[in-house]
Amino acid sequence: EGQELYDLAADPEEQHNIYRPDHPLVPGFNRLIARRMAEIPEISRDRIEAAFGPDVLSTEPIEARLS
Repeated sequence: EGQELYDLAADPEEQHNIYRPDHPLVPGFNRLIARRMAEIPEISRDRIEAAFGPDVLSTEPIEARLS
């Protein structure tokens, strides 16, 4: 239950969840997921923004958020 994030190189069996809301990778992953969801016609922009925040579908490159 809840969010999960694993370092698969260090923890390939996913035993240690390293997720925390302020983890530096979380915003980039959220943006990637939101953009993928936006490609699905049945999922409204309002629903995506409610889940990820109002700026999640901005035009900033994902790579800028992941680095």
